[in-house]
Amino acid sequence: MKQKHHIIVILSLILSACAFGCISGAAITRSPTNNNAQTDTPSLGTAPIPETTIAAQTLLPTATTASTPFATQVSKHSVTINAVNPPMQPSDRNYEDFGTYILNSPLVDDINPPLVWSAIDKGPTAADGQYQFGTFDHEIQRFIDAGKMVNPIVYPIGYSPLQAAPAYVMDDRTLDKVSCNPPAFANWPVVYEAPFKNAYQAFIAQVIKHFAGNPHIGYIRFGLSRGGEIYPFCAQQEAALSKMNLAQWGTQVWLPYDKEMLDYEKSLSPSVRIMGPITQFGTPDFADTEAENAVNDGFGFGSQGLQKKDIVDYPMCTADWCNLFNQYGGRVALELQTYGSSDPTGVCGTNGNAACPGGALQEATGPLPPLITFAAAHHATILEIYTSDLLLALDPSYPGNAASGASYAQALMAVHEK
Repeated sequence: MKQKHHIIVILSLILSACAFGCISGAAITRSPTNNNAQTDTPSLGTAPIPETTIAAQTLLPTATTASTPFATQVSKHSVTINAVNPPMQPSDRNYEDFGTYILNSPLVDDINPPLVWSAIDKGPTAADGQYQFGTFDHEIQRFIDAGKMVNPIVYPIGYSPLQAAPAYVMDDRTLDKVSCNPPAFANWPVVYEAPFKNAYQAFIAQVIKHFAGNPHIGYIRFGLSRGGEIYPFCAQQEAALSKMNLAQWGTQVWLPYDKEMLDYEKSLSPSVRIMGPITQFGTPDFADTEAENAVNDGFGFGSQGLQKKDIVDYPMCTADWCNLFNQYGGRVALELQTYGSSDPTGVCGTNGNAACPGGALQEATGPLPPLITFAAAHHATILEIYTSDLLLALDPSYPGNAASGASYAQALMAVHEK
């Protein structure tokens, strides 16, 4: 069995070298479902692993490895390719395939796992301490062992009830909550109010302290609403709570909140690169100010909404990223993540064709090759790619690889070596 596994790994590397047109895999049934869809969540049911059980040298720089300030970190490629939201535990979908085909691929530089606030912060009265990083450190060790950089994407609130903000924060009676589009956003916390914001800032400080000087961490992006983003959910309700119209609330509350949080991150003197999120909302677009806030603090920034209409609408792209990248290209790191998992056919959900398995997000995203080619041609330096799309390109037995794997792999290789 070991010999068979080694052969698979070697074939995967050969596949990378020849743009994946060299191998045809046996038909093996695998799940094509996106590991990173918003309805998919990392398993959080395992007991935390005490940090003392993890050898310190596994996550910390050795005596011969100098810590590199984030301002001077340079990738060996002009465009880095990062796997978003990987399977973290052996029970997670595609865990073994991720290890075989993604961790062993020279086309994939970094791994971007979600770091969920409530999975680490157990509250000020927790018997084993409030902030427990042991399980997360254990889970990302296999990425480090494979020679990959790790970029934690910090979720203040995730995409399932298990990923809500910590209970002690939500139970604070002084924290206002609103509801919109129930049940998705019922009892939604007002994240810029002191009970939430102050507790989250304390957590941000712990994250930056925990990873300080760690040469295996490439960048950290702190989400400021849900996931790793800053989309203002329930904006109408929060504006009404503030007795403002939406435009007033945006300029007087939401955008100052973004600036305050980024300024706070800067005040902690992080030793790793910080990436600020931007999102499309409002007129003028909130993203313009969010990008300016990030750059003024010396941070990179990026959008998690790359989609096929950006090519058609250029330069008026989602979250104004095309204009912003033209403005800030060469000054800071610029990141793009696709809106959803891609549609290799380019036609699902349109013109009477069957709906996309990934729904409206996948339909809006479209095929990956033209998207990443376009992004790389317009100053993107970091591409965050869904695990399902990387498996489609790299795993010869993954559904869709026979039809689209070669074109996906060739596009990845072209932008990676740009």
